[in-house]
Amino acid sequence: MTRTAVSTGIKFAIVFILGFGILGYNPVLTLLLGVIGGAAGGLAGAWWQTKDTQLPPPDSDHLSPLARAQKRLSQWRRERRRNNKASRYQRPPRKKHASPKSNYSKPGSR
Repeated sequence: MTRTAVSTGIKFAIVFILGFGILGYNPVLTLLLGVIGGAAGGLAGAWWQTKDTQLPPPDSDHLSPLARAQKRLSQWRRERRRNNKASRYQRPPRKKHASPKSNYSKPGSR
């Protein structure tokens, strides 16, 4: 057990002893439950603060879903800009079409 686990366990034990004492439990039962609560709190604190279970920092292969989406979006935008620039110069000129003649006459002309 580490020092932090012991200090955390003692703090939990004090809180449990005070809590059961205020509630009016028997002093022997209060001490017993305080020790059990302190031990459980110390073990939980030691487990919570373990350093060997931490994940390694994320590298480029293991990105979060948001970071992957941002990366894909920026790549898509770059490709789109590149394609738009290239297609601007390769696009054939527009042909002017004659407007289709309508079977209906314009209002006011007969």
